[in-house]
Amino acid sequence: SNARGVRTLPEALQILVFRATPSIGRMELAARLVFALVMVAPSLPRALRRNTAARVQGLISTETSRHSSIGHEQLGMSERAASAQRRIVTCSERTPWTGLRKSFGGAKNSSALGDFVALQLRERISTQGRVIDQGREGLCGPVSLEYMMVLLRPDDFAESVADLFCDGQTSKLMAKGRSSLVVPKGVLECVQSVGDRESLWGFQKNGFIHVVDWIWSASLVGTHNFMLNVCAGAGQGQSPGDMMRMTTSVFPEASVRMVGGLSRHVWRTVSGLGMRARHVSVEEWESTLDEVSAGGQAMLTVLYGRKNKGEVLRSATNHWVVLTQVINSSFVGGLGQWHQMAKCARKLLNETKACLVWTHAGYQLFESCDNLRKGVADVISIKFPEGQGPLNPRDFRPGSPWNRDVLTQLTQLSAERRLGLAGLWPGSKVVANGLVSVHSGSTLSVISPGTLGHIVQRDMDGDIAVVWTNSTSGWVLRKDFPRLAVTSMALGWDERAFTNRRGTFAIIGRSLVGRKQKAQGWPDENYTECPVHFR
Repeated sequence: SNARGVRTLPEALQILVFRATPSIGRMELAARLVFALVMVAPSLPRALRRNTAARVQGLISTETSRHSSIGHEQLGMSERAASAQRRIVTCSERTPWTGLRKSFGGAKNSSALGDFVALQLRERISTQGRVIDQGREGLCGPVSLEYMMVLLRPDDFAESVADLFCDGQTSKLMAKGRSSLVVPKGVLECVQSVGDRESLWGFQKNGFIHVVDWIWSASLVGTHNFMLNVCAGAGQGQSPGDMMRMTTSVFPEASVRMVGGLSRHVWRTVSGLGMRARHVSVEEWESTLDEVSAGGQAMLTVLYGRKNKGEVLRSATNHWVVLTQVINSSFVGGLGQWHQMAKCARKLLNETKACLVWTHAGYQLFESCDNLRKGVADVISIKFPEGQGPLNPRDFRPGSPWNRDVLTQLTQLSAERRLGLAGLWPGSKVVANGLVSVHSGSTLSVISPGTLGHIVQRDMDGDIAVVWTNSTSGWVLRKDFPRLAVTSMALGWDERAFTNRRGTFAIIGRSLVGRKQKAQGWPDENYTECPVHFR
């Protein structure tokens, strides 16, 4: 650092925060550094701590002022939402969330807590709720409602967060017949996270729930589940009945229906001795897809994580997700010179719809909606009044980069199946049937026929990263795919998913689920609109 002319710790922090960090995370990182210096580094000389904290806090104030001077339209915020953000900052020192204030170092850091909340609020609105994340908390149900509220009513969401943070209650949400939601005292005083029993300071780490999401979801659950402890306790879980009640309190104007429920779970478990399929029927699923296609949303219970092996659901579910968009042939457009791919993608989506799911700060696109159906036990479908439904995520509309990535992958995966190469995704195993080129940086290696490999990654260009048994590893380009054979196909949702570079959305390729599909084999996709070609 000295060689570069950096003489003091505050100057080094300025470089770290404002030169080496992507713009989205600068504010949060700066505030983390303030708290780390004030609370975690007591061994530093007091004067240095005070000077450094003041300098970085000044940088936060400067950056906040810079953002406040930008028109709220550029940040994806209306005047109502921008006003709510300003209110959060001004009420920070008197917030009734005493647990959060204590976790953030008490009264001396109360104003910085408001900065955190305001900036996270803006980030959620500007991304249409994509960045919302329950972290390690058991709050998948309420954060699903939070995501939908940001998507549908961002202004009401912003004002509800400001109400909850500043007053501990809001009239934007209802609870048990009341005209407003009042946060229970136990939630306001909570200082502990479920994740490793850490304090709420852990809520700012990657993988943990963030403050805005905690305020909104804990308020909702704490009001509806008053008998159990929401603060690092069993009260965080939500049954389908619980979610029905919460949904009607968040969207009282919507038509809400439930498929499944606890009684059906119990009956299917008892009647089938634990072996009966628990997923929704084809008729129930088609109705759900129609409602989402028409502008609604649907919350689904699934078996999430590594426990999901991509097979027919025969056990209890453990997670709520949001079916936020059904991708059909109407999403093919704006491709220009990719005319042939557009025709192929349109044909594929006419035959098999794709389903876009939101969960854990990202999207998961299921190439086959029916694959998703066979892992869904419960559905809470939300149909909004005419003209009040959400626009659905803009990131996948025709002409957007992610739309193009999706259509590219759909056509590529179809072409691979027609060549007998279904399953070229992470977790699958392959064998070289000929000389295969492997690219690792500037190094080019050649794999001999008969060499076994394990796919560890796939990118949005369709290339795959393979670790071979001869200790070679690197990327195999699509043009060499005909020289491969799949020996073992990964089936689990997590296992076979591959993401874009930022990890903000994943594609889960189509697989054969259940005895009937496996007996029938892959469908005939030799459509004239879809010629097989590899670059």
